[in-house]
Amino acid sequence: MKCQICNKRNVIEGWSSHFCEKCGLYLDEPDLNKIVEELDSMIVRWNSRKEFKYYKRYEDGHIAFNFKCVKKIIEHITFGNDVNFTEFEDLVKVVSYLTIEFQYNITSLALHLFAFATDHYVMYEKIFKYWMKVGHKERNRTAYEYSLYMMLSKGTNTSRRGKRKECRLKTIIRSLPNE
Repeated sequence: MKCQICNKRNVIEGWSSHFCEKCGLYLDEPDLNKIVEELDSMIVRWNSRKEFKYYKRYEDGHIAFNFKCVKKIIEHITFGNDVNFTEFEDLVKVVSYLTIEFQYNITSLALHLFAFATDHYVMYEKIFKYWMKVGHKERNRTAYEYSLYMMLSKGTNTSRRGKRKECRLKTIIRSLPNE
């Protein structure tokens, strides 16, 4: 089966045959009502003061997700809230639905989501590296920030090469626009 997002063929070896093994996004048509119920229960469990109006339901039953609110939910997750595996898969389905239906550039959204996942689920490391590669090709600020963070988190590299690489990443980040 060929993925609509990354246009790569998938050998069904991943954690599920419904997800692309290269980009990690959902291959089939998602059940939007089930996703909304699951994410609503997740938000209620958080007891957050923020209101997340991340979708709009139309009279014909169609659901449209709001890109900025989905981004807020993902950022809320990355800064300390717990998400179980099914809720994470539902967020992956929402991100893949946004890119297929509305043609959004979801590189920074996918990077935030899969960076959170690599901390908790080891199976997403390959997918995170794929999105880092895509982000570097697109000159995405989020990808360069994660590269700098990963380089600095490994420890201080006092060699000339390490300092030059760090300086180069910082100059690239300064030249890129804010999101």
